[in-house]
Amino acid sequence: MLRSLLSTVIGVLAAVLIVLIMQALAGVLFPAGKAYDPDAPAAEIANYIASQPLPALLWGLLGDAMGATGGVFVAAHYAQPNRLPAVIVSVFLIVGMISNVTALPYPIWLSIASVAAVTIGALTGFGLSAGRPAKS
Repeated sequence: MLRSLLSTVIGVLAAVLIVLIMQALAGVLFPAGKAYDPDAPAAEIANYIASQPLPALLWGLLGDAMGATGGVFVAAHYAQPNRLPAVIVSVFLIVGMISNVTALPYPIWLSIASVAAVTIGALTGFGLSAGRPAKS
């Protein structure tokens, strides 16, 4: 029970850490002209997102997928043979992304791609952890 709980928490933390690292690298690779203001009106946020170069948006999708892959892998790997922590991490990340894309004015293609990236990343994390013995 404790191992499952810790695996779930560590999986979520790993996912968040990976996404934050990728976002920090995005700031270096694709410096924004003006700072993002989360309190700005929706139209201003939509303009900000639309002004980002395609490689920056794709980098964000990659970061989301990598975060999901890493988080689910960690949860699945350390909770083996119990897969429930990985399922919980997957659901948490997918629901979080759906919440994110419905709350912010993303272009429709980016909303779909964001949810797909997290879903594919979660499935990849499951696949990578399959058949590997858990660390003691």
